[in-house]
Amino acid sequence: MGILDKIKDFITEEAPEGEQSYAEIDEYKDIGDKRLAIKIFDVKQESDIKNVLNELREGKTIALISRNITLSDAQLKMMISKLKKTCDAANGDVVGLSESLFIATPSMVKVDRESKA
Repeated sequence: MGILDKIKDFITEEAPEGEQSYAEIDEYKDIGDKRLAIKIFDVKQESDIKNVLNELREGKTIALISRNITLSDAQLKMMISKLKKTCDAANGDVVGLSESLFIATPSMVKVDRESKA
């Protein structure tokens, strides 16, 4: 007897006389869209970081942040500080890949910092 036959027998099984037949099912739970998006952000000015922070707060985005060379060192430090605070609050992570490229992740993504050469 195959699996389809077992399912068919279960579905078509009749209840004993005088009893009602019913099947118990689990409550429906909407799990929503659990996929992560990888988005690339080109930060040209301080106000551009707000879009990145909003995406990170939702927890569904891995952000690759490219810093434009026109940002001063003070602006860069402020941007990194805001990224760290947002990621810390959401149990996420921020890693600098180079002087002009950063990755920020939600809590469900861990960045392995050990180089495997």
